[in-house]
Amino acid sequence: DLTYYTTGTKEVLTADSDIEQRTGLVLADHWALQRILPGADVGSTGTTWLAIDATDLTGWYVVKTTPSGRAGIVSDAAESRRRSLQREQLVRVASRHVGEILDGGEDQGCYFIVSPMYSPGSLNRYLSANPSARTLQWSVNIVQQILRGLSDASDGGFVHLDIKPSNIVLDGINIRIIDWGISRRWHNQDEEDSSPVRGTPLYASPEQVVHDRDWATPLADLYAVGAVFYWLITGHAPLAIELAGDNTRDWWPGLGLINRGVRPSMVHELVAAVPIGLSHLIDRWLSYIPGERVPRGTPLSDVPRFALAELDKLKSNIPEMAVGPTVVSKVAAIARREAVAQESSHVVPIIGDSTDWEGATRILTR
Repeated sequence: DLTYYTTGTKEVLTADSDIEQRTGLVLADHWALQRILPGADVGSTGTTWLAIDATDLTGWYVVKTTPSGRAGIVSDAAESRRRSLQREQLVRVASRHVGEILDGGEDQGCYFIVSPMYSPGSLNRYLSANPSARTLQWSVNIVQQILRGLSDASDGGFVHLDIKPSNIVLDGINIRIIDWGISRRWHNQDEEDSSPVRGTPLYASPEQVVHDRDWATPLADLYAVGAVFYWLITGHAPLAIELAGDNTRDWWPGLGLINRGVRPSMVHELVAAVPIGLSHLIDRWLSYIPGERVPRGTPLSDVPRFALAELDKLKSNIPEMAVGPTVVSKVAAIARREAVAQESSHVVPIIGDSTDWEGATRILTR
């Protein structure tokens, strides 16, 4: 079975109904679905396929599909995925760091969008196969490209809202940001929130998780960029080490830690020789208070561009060194986990019910 998760909803689609009946399908007289894309996320935007163009039979493409409802009853979760695909198709940003949408529409009972097949693929998949590529200078270069892509998107009025390693793909040595299914126009806070998905735990910003005030801005994306940077250097998402020692549980992983003011370990404490200035920059991007991620007065439209300029200033002092989970100090990680376990043993959770969305606005974003 394939299991899809959206907030508050779990839906199981059997292989017979969702895979076998669609393998070999040709959409819009062009896109012949071949097989499920190996290693693809099974998430809120549907099923991801490897496909070929039936008109020339050269090259591979990526096609996302979800039932349109024309061929039968569609659940609320499937409807959410349909809206995500439609939203992704509308995001057209002219940038070498943003994934391209080649085609899309509705055909034979499903909505679909088509993208190029980028190689060698997502960051997490690439680094799993090539761990020696994970150096500090390489990681800085990746983050610079992410910020350039987000700057181009911000100029077009978009925020991504799901920046994470699997949504950053390598196109040769160039990176592209893909999967814009929960993106929004950041300058239009009155836009209807058609998706209940709140991003990815430990990568989504605190204000995005609880939809606090004007939450959908480039500052939310900057938090996620900081989280990806943290992962590149340590091999862990922010608060993952602390969460392993936390004895409390909340409806969103890590939210209880954030409410208690628990900070992720600084990267230079986990990986020796990481410049302290770079460590502090990442920590600032991961601030629980959105306005503290960049200097006060920075226009929202300039947030990615300003963050890139800050990183550029540090680049000349970045050593060529290995980073990642193999070089993380196990002593520091264990000590941090045990300290959080000791602290959390005395904590009474401030968010009671696991579905207490409104109660979560006590989060420290003010």
